[in-house]
Amino acid sequence: MMTRPQIIEAIIKSPKSLFLYKREIDSRWIFDDHEIITIAVKEHGGNLEYASKQLQNDRKIVQIAIESNPYVLEYASERLRDDHLIVSLAIEQWGGALEHASEKLKGDQELVIRALRTDAYAFSFASKGLKEDHDFALSAATINPLIIGFVAPELKEKICDTLGLSDKEICLLQVKSNPDVALRNATESYQDDFEIVMAAISQQGDTLEYASSRLQDDFELLAAAIDTDNYAHSPLKYASARLQDNKLAVTLAVEKNGHALEFASERLKNDKDLLSRAMVTSVHAYQYASKTLRDDQEFAMKAYAIDTVVLNYVSDRVNSILVDLSNSQST
Repeated sequence: MMTRPQIIEAIIKSPKSLFLYKREIDSRWIFDDHEIITIAVKEHGGNLEYASKQLQNDRKIVQIAIESNPYVLEYASERLRDDHLIVSLAIEQWGGALEHASEKLKGDQELVIRALRTDAYAFSFASKGLKEDHDFALSAATINPLIIGFVAPELKEKICDTLGLSDKEICLLQVKSNPDVALRNATESYQDDFEIVMAAISQQGDTLEYASSRLQDDFELLAAAIDTDNYAHSPLKYASARLQDNKLAVTLAVEKNGHALEFASERLKNDKDLLSRAMVTSVHAYQYASKTLRDDQEFAMKAYAIDTVVLNYVSDRVNSILVDLSNSQST
């Protein structure tokens, strides 16, 4: 078993490794060791998750963890999530931390306003009483207009009238704060509005799905969407067939996310240059190549030299050749 100094040294070298000790019965004392946990959360705030219940209730340790990472408020004890200073420390860095505050503090106007200064979405975590309070919602919207996207419909109209916002300005605020939901539920005219769609995809690239067919054929919008690709679904999936067959557009997409090759035209899936670029970001992009390229022995051999996983994607013929070649080299 590692000595205490060795454990401390290991945690400093690799702060995220603390959870590994959780598997060792003989090492469970670590999570109740004040000095070790203090060092661990200072190096990586997320380590608070693995601290003992007693240390998750230690004000100093939780404070150090939050200073390192405001997202860890959820791992603090119930008592400390009701501590005004601790919660303030978290929300000043990330307003969304309000989600993990006590119900009492979610109803604290001062705290909620401070949370909204860094994250409009924090409004959705405020107490029911505050969210239904017209005067408070109006004050909040004055500080951060993006909360319009999270205000109840019955209050939204009154607040927008008071602030003198047009329908388009309201839609813009909504897509900037909650792009996926807002653009999906927008009217067809706003889904065909360049400014509104650009505002949405600048936040979340795959919201291109909800743009009009005309705007899904716009190169500038696609390029902006690709720039914010979150790797879940490449925006290329929602582009027009014309852009999916545009080599420059597809190049931008696969250089950001190799899996975007899946949504390229059949012609471009047969392009060696594009496949090579896609495989730089993910060798698994090979699975989307044309049958011709998956049966291209020369290309496959070069890819195999980089990563043997390509055996899963090449044709049966090429697979047999590569396996035989590998076996002959190992004997």
